[in-house]
Amino acid sequence: MTNLLRLLLQLVESRGVHISVVSNVKSNELAEIAYKVQVINAFPESTSSPDEGSSLLLTVRSAAELFIYLLKLRNNCNIVLLTLGAELAFHCILLFKLLRKKIVLMLAGNARVVYKQRKHPLYPVAALFHVGAALLADRIVVYSPSLVESYGLRHVAFKVRVAREHHLNFNLFKRVTRVAERPNIIGYVGRLHAEKNPLSLVKAMRYLKGRGLKLVVIGDGPLRGAIERLVKAYGLEGEVELLGWVPREELVRHYNRMKLLVLPSLTEGLPNVVLEAMACGTPVLATPVGAIPDIIRDGVTGFLLRSTEPKHIAEKISELLANPELLESVSERALAFVRSHFTYEYAARLWQSVLDEVTGKSVREC
Repeated sequence: MTNLLRLLLQLVESRGVHISVVSNVKSNELAEIAYKVQVINAFPESTSSPDEGSSLLLTVRSAAELFIYLLKLRNNCNIVLLTLGAELAFHCILLFKLLRKKIVLMLAGNARVVYKQRKHPLYPVAALFHVGAALLADRIVVYSPSLVESYGLRHVAFKVRVAREHHLNFNLFKRVTRVAERPNIIGYVGRLHAEKNPLSLVKAMRYLKGRGLKLVVIGDGPLRGAIERLVKAYGLEGEVELLGWVPREELVRHYNRMKLLVLPSLTEGLPNVVLEAMACGTPVLATPVGAIPDIIRDGVTGFLLRSTEPKHIAEKISELLANPELLESVSERALAFVRSHFTYEYAARLWQSVLDEVTGKSVREC
């Protein structure tokens, strides 16, 4: 999110284009980035975002308050970009339409699928709002052409554009240790939520017990307690380590100790952790969901799981760790790939094209 706002700011600053970003997160850090990229919390009455399970009904109750805010903003905004679950705040989209603003819907993930995976009682409402948002948006941005189908956007494919904000600081995320010189550590980095499916990875460890392998779990979330219980039940206390969230600088050190990063997600957009690991020369084993298959070519720039069954995950981990030459060659190619495709210049070029279309003129000429 911060990457996106900084990128948008640099593209529109001093060019007469003003953007408001509506998301389901509220952060002082984001709000302070710039006065021209206004961050609006789509769920002002909620103490947590819908991504954390809060009711969609809260977005309805907040409509009046938000409408007043948007009226004050109407002359200071040309483009509205909705992201990070804000497509479910359908009242926001309707209000912006009434104010005749250009709407860009950026699907960094699939909030509808998240509701489904969590068996949220308001999943049918989320699905309906998702469809409505796609119909009303002027442009829809996704990370990969393959997401048009999986996000249910075929009927509005003419509006869809591919762009991403992902760009890495290669002075920070870099390879320090070659894969062959690293200990037998596999890692998981991310939220401990159902759609990320960390339980399957922990369950896979019981098939790898006693082989001198360690799983390091970085992140936190509602499934932490369930993971701790599994670790105890399987007797994996010495083979699974839960670190919680770690500072970014420390994360680089952990990537450089992993022989493999494993992401058995059930749904994804384009996870930063995949790109960060690749930049550190860490091979990634992941499910072919979201934009991951566009980044990871199986056996070339990473590895893809055929199933999220724990036994299959364990067999794949065992197979890859037994082939250090393959891990080393994939590490080299993954590193080269992210260095060429995930620079600021590459991301800016993609977003420049989207903004030019929406405004009807080049923002470089504004």
